[in-house]
Amino acid sequence: MSPRVLLLALALFLVPILGTVAGSRSLNATTNSGKVHHRQQLRNETCPGKFCNVADRATETDRLIVGSNRALRQQEILRHTSVVYGLISMAEPEELSQRCYDQMQQIYEGIQQKEIWAMKILDASGTPEPGFMWGHNHWIGSEKGCESARSPLSITRSDRYQRHMNPNLIAALAPFEVDFRIVHARHQSAWQVEMKFMSENILHIGLCVPRSCSNGELHNLTARYFDEGVIQAQDIFEFKPDVLQVKDMQLPDHFWTKPSVFIIGISFIVTGLMVLLAYNRDQKELEYERSCKNLNCPKQPTTTNGVNPGTYSLAPKHTEATTANGAVAPNDDERMKETPANTPASAPVTKNGAAPRPTSFAAKVIDSFNVRKNLIAVFETDIGPQSLPVICGIKSICCFLILCFHMQWYTFFTINNSGVMFHYAEQIRYQLVTNAPLLVDGFFAISGFLVTYNFIRNRGKLDEIRANGIWANAKMYWKMVLHRYLR
Repeated sequence: MSPRVLLLALALFLVPILGTVAGSRSLNATTNSGKVHHRQQLRNETCPGKFCNVADRATETDRLIVGSNRALRQQEILRHTSVVYGLISMAEPEELSQRCYDQMQQIYEGIQQKEIWAMKILDASGTPEPGFMWGHNHWIGSEKGCESARSPLSITRSDRYQRHMNPNLIAALAPFEVDFRIVHARHQSAWQVEMKFMSENILHIGLCVPRSCSNGELHNLTARYFDEGVIQAQDIFEFKPDVLQVKDMQLPDHFWTKPSVFIIGISFIVTGLMVLLAYNRDQKELEYERSCKNLNCPKQPTTTNGVNPGTYSLAPKHTEATTANGAVAPNDDERMKETPANTPASAPVTKNGAAPRPTSFAAKVIDSFNVRKNLIAVFETDIGPQSLPVICGIKSICCFLILCFHMQWYTFFTINNSGVMFHYAEQIRYQLVTNAPLLVDGFFAISGFLVTYNFIRNRGKLDEIRANGIWANAKMYWKMVLHRYLR
């Protein structure tokens, strides 16, 4: 075979192979170019705006502000899980003021580029949380987290420890004022345990939004957000919230002009003045008692056994249960003896035996605000012979259990899964606390018993009632009712 034939056969063999290799290279180049173009298009769709590609040209200092070296991915998932991000992404300039819309777009672009201040706003806003089926309707978020985007929180960090956090994580602030708002929306989901107690089907959603956005604008935007079913929880639990209101965490302008606030303020002022008057009067009484130590103040007349005449008193108790001759000692009612009434009654004596100055009704009212005497009376442990320690103990136990019940009761408004609270309430160990309404009835029954007991024990009052007519007793009754009401 000649060399020409061999070269021709070799050429015919190599041409298809070289063509296949060249075609493959061309296809790979086209595919790679298409992938690059697709990634660039995806990046442009993910990050529309003036902040795109800023991380590629940022210096090390700039990265502290941006917070990351790449833009946000999977924004569509975030739109269906974060309420504030969904609101910002669907906001239209026609339904918002120009300033509110522009600032929302700044937040949108900031989240795309993971700027720290924008991530603080995203992190501070509420998202659907676990426990919805058991009554967890509080998607609150963090009010302090929103505040940290407005003014830095005072956190002192030690340089002795190595941290992986961004150094600008605490100090980064939003370029405009932001506020924390609460959205109340009622849902009618069949996927939540319904206790028919209070208003448990109200969603509480926290949003960190620009201060320039009004509550009315946020109300309309949130209503459209729920109408379009953007939030993923709507699809899972099949509900459509009805927005009730949007409120901020600030006191309204008319708060201080409310009648209730005015009445409370007047009460505080009057109480403060009465405390000052009682303190001044108490100091004068103490000076009077000290002066009586060196002067001959008038003494309080007493009988030989130290009992004021014209009053009721108890005879001394025997230490034994029986007398010397074996007879049973008289009880308290039998020992209640009336002292001779021919001597006029006198006022109580002071510690040094001096008779205090006469007091009027107004002075008695002022003395009821005496802090020193009230504290002494509160912490007094000595009980009189006519007291009933067992009744006082029962009242104390009732008060303690009622306090425990209220502590459990008010957790209903903040507990994550309120339905679980009713499960615990039916357990045997909680029965004593959950039956606190019965303890309230017992407490009032004891109070009524003590009022009746003290009234019957007061023999002087009984004699006065017997001596009075119907009109005088009626006036005495209503005076007692008024006294109890004021107490």
